Amino acid sequence: MKRRLLASIMTLVMMLSLLPTAVLARDTGSGDPQEAEDTAEPAPKNGEEETPTPVNTADGKLDLADGSIVISATGYTQGDEKTEIQYTGAYIISQTSKGSTTNTITVTGGDHQITLNDVNIDLSAQTEGIPCAFAIESGNVTLMLADESVNTLKSGLIDNGTTGISCAGLWVGKDATLTINSSEENPGKLTAVGGGTDSHGFGNSAKAAGIGASRVYGTGYDTKYNCVGDITITGGIVEATGSKASDYGGPGIGGGNNNSKIIVNGGKVIATSGKIDKKSRGAAGIGSAYGQNGMKTITFTGGEVKAMGNSAGIGGGAYRDAGTILITGGTVTAISTSAGAGIGGGGGDWPGDNMGVNGSITITGGTVIAQGGPYGAGIGGGGWENQAGNNAGAQASGNITISGGIVTATGGQYAPGIGSGAVLNHNGKTVNVLSGRMGAIVISGGSVTATNGSDFVAKGGKSYKTLDDGGVANVNTGIGQGVNASEDSQTAFVDWTLKDGNGETIIEVEEFSSNSTTYTRNGGKVVTVKGADSKTVLYLPEGYYDFNGTKELIATAENKGKADEVKEALNNIDTPNVEAIRAAEKKYNALSASLRYYVDETVKADHKLEDLKNSLKGNTAVNVSFDLNYTGAPNKSEQSVTYYAEADLGIPTRTNYVFIGWYLGDRQITDGTGKTANYPLLTDETLTAHWESEVKGTGAVDNPYIIVNGSNMVALSHISMNIATDEEYAVFGKDNSSTSRTYLLAASYKLGNDIELKTSDGYCGIGGYIYTAPDAEKPSTDWSNLFRGTFDGDGHTIDLDIDTTTLVSDQGEGDNNYTLMGHVELVNGTHVEVLGGLFNNASNCTIKNLITTGSVKLATKAEYAGVIVGTIGGTESVIDSCTNEASMEVGAVFNVSAAGGIFGRSSGTVNVTNCKNTGKIVAGKALTLKSGNTTLSQGNSLAGGICSIVGAAATFTDCTNTGEIVADRATELGQRSSRAAGICGQANNKNVTFTNCVNTGNIKSEAQSTNAAAGIVGTTISTLPMTNCTSSGTGYAKDGRAGTIFGAYSPVGSLPEGAILEGCYQIVTAGAGNTGWKLSDNSASVTGEELKVPVTSEETNFFSAERYVVDGDGAKAADLFNADGSKLYNDLTHNENLVEDAYPFQTVDDAYVISNAQQYMNLVKAIQGDEAAQTAVLGRRLSGADATSKAVALATAYVKIAKDFTLSDVDAIGLGTEAIPFSGTIDGRSHTVTLNINAEALTKKQTTLIGIVGDSAGATVKDLNVKGSVSIITDANNDKPIYIGSIVASGSGVTIENCNSTVAITAESKCTVNQATMGMIYAGGLIGSQSAGAVVKDSTHKGNVTVTAPKNPTAGGIAGSYVGTMENVTALGDVTANEKYIGAAKYGENSYAGGIAGSMSGTLKNMTAAGIITATNDSTLSDTRYAYAGGLVGSSGSGLTVDGGKALTTVKTVVSGAKTESRSGAMLGYGTATVSDDSWYVKTADIAEVSGATPIDTTVLNGKTFGDTTTMAVPTGVTMSSKYASLAGSTVSFIKAGTGTVDLVYDGQKFFTKEITVAQKPLSNDDVTITGINDKYPSHEAAEAAKAGIGIVYDGKKLTTDDYTVSLENGMFTITFEGNYSGTANQAYQVETDLPTVTVSDATFTYDGQNHTIVVNNPNNDDVKFSLSQSGYGAQIEKKVAGTYVIYWQATKEGKNVSGSATLAINKAKLTIKADDQSMYVGGKLPTFTYTATGLVKGETLVTEPTLTYTADGTTVGKFDIVPSSAKASDNYEITYVNGTLTVSRRHSSPSSTTPNPEPTPDDSNSFSDVPANAYFADAVKWAVDKGITNGLSDTMFGPYESCTRAQIVTFLWRAAGSPEPKTASSFTDVPASAYYAKAVAWAIENGITNGMTETMFAPNATCTRGQSVTFLYRALKGTASGSTNFTDVKPDAFYADAVNWAVASGVTNGTSATTFSPNADCTRAEIVTFLYRAYQGK
Repeated sequence: MKRRLLASIMTLVMMLSLLPTAVLARDTGSGDPQEAEDTAEPAPKNGEEETPTPVNTADGKLDLADGSIVISATGYTQGDEKTEIQYTGAYIISQTSKGSTTNTITVTGGDHQITLNDVNIDLSAQTEGIPCAFAIESGNVTLMLADESVNTLKSGLIDNGTTGISCAGLWVGKDATLTINSSEENPGKLTAVGGGTDSHGFGNSAKAAGIGASRVYGTGYDTKYNCVGDITITGGIVEATGSKASDYGGPGIGGGNNNSKIIVNGGKVIATSGKIDKKSRGAAGIGSAYGQNGMKTITFTGGEVKAMGNSAGIGGGAYRDAGTILITGGTVTAISTSAGAGIGGGGGDWPGDNMGVNGSITITGGTVIAQGGPYGAGIGGGGWENQAGNNAGAQASGNITISGGIVTATGGQYAPGIGSGAVLNHNGKTVNVLSGRMGAIVISGGSVTATNGSDFVAKGGKSYKTLDDGGVANVNTGIGQGVNASEDSQTAFVDWTLKDGNGETIIEVEEFSSNSTTYTRNGGKVVTVKGADSKTVLYLPEGYYDFNGTKELIATAENKGKADEVKEALNNIDTPNVEAIRAAEKKYNALSASLRYYVDETVKADHKLEDLKNSLKGNTAVNVSFDLNYTGAPNKSEQSVTYYAEADLGIPTRTNYVFIGWYLGDRQITDGTGKTANYPLLTDETLTAHWESEVKGTGAVDNPYIIVNGSNMVALSHISMNIATDEEYAVFGKDNSSTSRTYLLAASYKLGNDIELKTSDGYCGIGGYIYTAPDAEKPSTDWSNLFRGTFDGDGHTIDLDIDTTTLVSDQGEGDNNYTLMGHVELVNGTHVEVLGGLFNNASNCTIKNLITTGSVKLATKAEYAGVIVGTIGGTESVIDSCTNEASMEVGAVFNVSAAGGIFGRSSGTVNVTNCKNTGKIVAGKALTLKSGNTTLSQGNSLAGGICSIVGAAATFTDCTNTGEIVADRATELGQRSSRAAGICGQANNKNVTFTNCVNTGNIKSEAQSTNAAAGIVGTTISTLPMTNCTSSGTGYAKDGRAGTIFGAYSPVGSLPEGAILEGCYQIVTAGAGNTGWKLSDNSASVTGEELKVPVTSEETNFFSAERYVVDGDGAKAADLFNADGSKLYNDLTHNENLVEDAYPFQTVDDAYVISNAQQYMNLVKAIQGDEAAQTAVLGRRLSGADATSKAVALATAYVKIAKDFTLSDVDAIGLGTEAIPFSGTIDGRSHTVTLNINAEALTKKQTTLIGIVGDSAGATVKDLNVKGSVSIITDANNDKPIYIGSIVASGSGVTIENCNSTVAITAESKCTVNQATMGMIYAGGLIGSQSAGAVVKDSTHKGNVTVTAPKNPTAGGIAGSYVGTMENVTALGDVTANEKYIGAAKYGENSYAGGIAGSMSGTLKNMTAAGIITATNDSTLSDTRYAYAGGLVGSSGSGLTVDGGKALTTVKTVVSGAKTESRSGAMLGYGTATVSDDSWYVKTADIAEVSGATPIDTTVLNGKTFGDTTTMAVPTGVTMSSKYASLAGSTVSFIKAGTGTVDLVYDGQKFFTKEITVAQKPLSNDDVTITGINDKYPSHEAAEAAKAGIGIVYDGKKLTTDDYTVSLENGMFTITFEGNYSGTANQAYQVETDLPTVTVSDATFTYDGQNHTIVVNNPNNDDVKFSLSQSGYGAQIEKKVAGTYVIYWQATKEGKNVSGSATLAINKAKLTIKADDQSMYVGGKLPTFTYTATGLVKGETLVTEPTLTYTADGTTVGKFDIVPSSAKASDNYEITYVNGTLTVSRRHSSPSSTTPNPEPTPDDSNSFSDVPANAYFADAVKWAVDKGITNGLSDTMFGPYESCTRAQIVTFLWRAAGSPEPKTASSFTDVPASAYYAKAVAWAIENGITNGMTETMFAPNATCTRGQSVTFLYRALKGTASGSTNFTDVKPDAFYADAVNWAVASGVTNGTSATTFSPNADCTRAEIVTFLYRAYQGK
């Protein structure tokens, strides 16, 4: 049914996509009301209009003012235009608007030349999106700067708190290149600024470059922005400044996590890091950013460059070395403003292993000025003032070569001009042995001036040599070692020598001929190094020099003496003398090459050594011994050879090395053959073998190490495990150090041959977490040894023979990594978990072009294993073009067992492209260990052809699996599952995509409980986009659901919400002879011998009873799945379950109906597996299935409640179990279930799930009411968690809609098992617990929830524990969670209480909680435990969003344990929440305010006096109950003096109580008016008698007698105030006789529009006059307007007078305004809201009519308040408002899945509550019902404002025509023969009324427009058009024009206004029956 409805919806969507925009209007005059437009009905035979295809042209000249520009490889788009304009030429982008723009430029691919001409982009104020001014995502861009143009690119920063992005001014993506150029004559200028300012103040986050990399922090943004491509600047003026938002700043040019190149060939470049104004670790001017791993290759060949950084000026960011820097020309100025080198390392207080030894700086030309910052060399290493941590220090110099140019290098304070950095204080920390290390510094040309910084020598800097000739002291080279180098580095510096280009030592000589211009040494050039002092000094290599004809040996005295000694010995040999010659040769061979040159040049003629030896050639025997020259080498025997004769000295062998020859010192005797034609040595010598590694390369990206055999990989494996020998490090040209290990793990490698790898050869994988045993002196973990480099197989194959089962131990503790369990023991107590055939653990790596064969068998502990890589982390890794043909078996010693054909798990971003697995992959295997035990694999198992699990963002493109994939589990253990898939076993991240992936292998998931198996992904926690993915293998998931593309490990099986599958298919083999077979839903047919099954939705991905294969005759031929959905077939030849065509009770028409408790309990027990109950429920259905299959089927049932019933059996409640959760639907149909559940000693054998639904897996419960009570007490041995909810107890994914509960819940666990550490209870008014994906809408709970438990009591008004969303939900009642322990064993955890949920993550929208929320805790644990209480939620672990939430609650916590604490909040007790500003909470003195929400500020109730008012805002519906205060709107009035309570109440629920004291109001004569006292009385007795008539008027009102007493004494009345008042007032009188006999008394009336006055008794007709002010007395005073009036009177008789006063009170009349009740059907138009006013005096009206507000929008079923307010009447009325009710009801259910919204068969009823008698359509409705044309939507609802569908309108017309029988049926595929409208459609087609939307589609459920409606009617009545109308929206050529003209002329309609007809608006049911009525009645 869902699928067919979806098809109809998609049809409607497709049609709507062709339509114009909707126009809304209201009915005017006698016209017809209208709604929204819909598809126009095309005229018969003419078809639909075709939309012309626009033709676009372009010339590449774009104006940025017209909108943002996106350039692709094929064209561009601009602004809001979505259609790409095809263009591949050059672009010129200008900007005509003045000032800056926020429009941007983006390049997504292709090769482009783009010219900028005065563009000014400024995104610094942008607050959303990606604020990149100019972004080059991929492609190659040449950016030209127009002549003399000025261009600015200023990007922005988006900060979302924990996530954000800072963009480079010009971002160059990793897959992009940028070249900037401009003309030399009139260069343009470009200014690029990274996003963010100083005001942002980020720490190590926003480090975007001016030009280069952007910077993402947190999650939510693509990490591609952290990378950068190659940048070249050839011309123009370029100013680049990094982001200032970070404390460390971004680089001017460069940055990024990856390696890249920066080249400057010309132009003028100024590059500045974001922070150069303060001493800080930061970014380079040109180079890398703070702490980022990307190394830069920086080249300068020309131009003018100035770079300033607060790390290096050029080179490394903080903690990074120089990278590779080459300067061949130009003018380069590099300045560090912090602690970096001018050119070189970035410095910093904690560089760790990155000590700068790998930096390389080469200068061959140009002019170079380098200024180091404090502690940084001018050229070389950076440093820092104070060392921050262990293993840190100053950076090394790196390798520096200067062969040309003019170089000036000045060190910063404490640092040399050229050399290593300095660190001033070690602060007692361990110093890295490489700190301050001097690398190879070679100076072979150029002019070099190097100056040490201040305090260099004074603080312990060591300069290379000094010259003290008595004239100038301590002249030095400016080349040396910074302050406070490590002891190792200082020791090495003692023997360190400055070299020239030939490697010769340079020594010092004072320049002796300033005019000398030509110096030669041994025939070569002289190196000149100028010192920094005024005295010029030459530093020359040792050798024999010719200074313009003057020859001299420059050498140390010792060396010169040795040379002269040899020279003399040779001169003294006059005749051949073997011994003399041998003695001389011995000494000669010991000389350096320069000294040997000197001897040869200066010895006597014919006395050169070679001359003397000539006579001995070929006849003199010589003994040779051998030194193999490596540790552990075997001894080699001596050998006798003949001088100057052919000799074969042999070829020695050494693992990983190639022999290159035998040497004597630096003199090569043989080549790698070990042979020489003429052995040259006359003396007996020991020759040394020289070797070179067989591994070629340097490990750089462009010069990778070449791996030629398995032993190379074994060496690398040992290095990664930190167990390698010096020999193994030397294979890669490195020393044995942590720095070398770090470098090698990040280096690049390439295979040179096919190789073999065997565990038996010592190969244990590369990379890994290294542990020491627990009994070691200091147990530790080294997690730094991850492979971070590149491995290129270059198409070669690695044959694997990996088996760790004989090495892995099963001894130790599973939760202690320091034990050997699951690990391979290495050496010295260290051990590692082997997880991969090649790599164990990797991060930010690239592995490509590789083939693996053989077998891999791994016994792991509890990790994820893969044939090529075990686990992958980091920010971005790439696996490309790798194929695995090896088999893999993985078994876990302890817990999870996981296996992947390519890799095991990713915890960081990984992109997998063109990878394939053909091997069999098995996870959860029982493997035999060295102990004889087997791997238990107790945890879940996961297996995938490519990977077992991804936990971070990933892309899988063009990946294939053909191998068998098996996820098993060796151990019988409940609550464990297995997941298997052809590509990925499990996806645990929402940012994972699959494109063009194929599986042909068979997939099995066979653990002992719920499992998942699928072709592409086994299971996922989130939405995964899939495009063009197919599977053709079988799938089997034991006790679970197999899926075609996705799998799901619940028995139900469901896709993640919003799953996107495009072009995905299951390929099924049809076999021969099955032509004509097709899917039952007609979505696919057999082609050839293949059925290509489209996979697009939940039903098509998993088992569906409605989807199977039919043969050519339409008979069922085969299923795609077996009956319970656990097996997926890949062929149509099986016949396993044809009898069981469908699960029972799957639709509303085939529902399981419950009318009594027994029927409900039968279903409960049937799902539990009770066979008798199954028979009672199923009868003969599913008779061939076993009990488990029946239970699984019934757990999906559609259940209808037919009558109210009561449940009282605690053991027969709860549909669904943990093993088989309920995933069906419960339709309560507004019935009520009463729960009377009581258990006083619930045992662990009894149920743990108490609710209508026990355990949910996507269940739906709707329209159900629940009442009664649940009272549960467990016994002491029951340690199971208890879940209680009136609707659902536990599980996940439930949807609850329109349900109401009044169940009171009380639960207590008295568990004492395991020292009372168990016994959890989760209880909520509707839900006990939901772990994911739950939805609650339009539901309420009224009742208290109380939970007491020894562990984690969790209680909520709606849910105990909840993950999901809630909307329009109300919880009224007190919620209590008590953490309480029994007996002496007290431990404890936390307690959670919330008005909505005890604990929750998700979204709350339009929620109300009212009541008292209490959490208590008496934990005695030594660790801190908490009582969490919140007005809405007690605790939120993953964040909470509150939109329109009302926390009308008092929150309380009570803690009594020594280490217990409170965590309480007005809305959220603990965690983080985003709260909208329309939310409410109760503010008290002891609770924190909630940011963004509105408080009910109860503190304003304090310290008030009677009569006071104050403002206390409250939400609608909150009332106050108190004798002392009242609430009206937001005004609190204090109405009684005294002490008492104030209660705040919402919908009858008290949620706040406070005791207040209202002080008495002090009054005196000045405050009041005293009435009823005369100024004279005839006697004191008469005055006494008048006391009863005395009144008090205060503040315009007459006080009651409770507020005062009257006393009389000595001619004085005394008023004593009491009750609400205090104080006294007095009034005197006189006694006088013969006074007038007049008495006047008060009068009280209610406003009636008439005049009223006080009561006057004047029996003697004395003269009485009246006044309002005690003056100007006159006639009797009357008043009509409501109010209190004091009227003074004066009576006169015979000269005697007496005066007094009385009160006239006219009270306001009571005026009641009530909103009238209304009703409607869901989805219809909202009715017109009206009101009734009662109490107005005749003839009077309201001044202002009331506003009627409502929350309903007509889309949700329920009852909604209609709230009147804001009316105004005259001041004579007191207005009372009474709410009305809007009832939104459901329409009648459809009779079948194919006939939504049917038109019922007519009867005689016409009692429609929604058709007022005075409605314009009332007569038409009555006529239509009388004629049998319609019967409305129900017995009482006609639905006049509902839109009329196409099916309904042709049905109306057909019935109006007498329901004639059509000649033939219609051919429309969307008009089933059984549909109520089928004959009407056929009749309409035959009579030319309509021809459908297409040849095959009628679109019966599409809304009909007014234009279509009159067209149908016009054609049905065969009308004739006449005249024309004035409607501006009816074009003459419109298909409905004639029909409209006819309708107006015939009186059928007159439009929606005088000038509009609204042809495209929806036609309502009221309109169509009115049209019919007028047309057929001639009206």
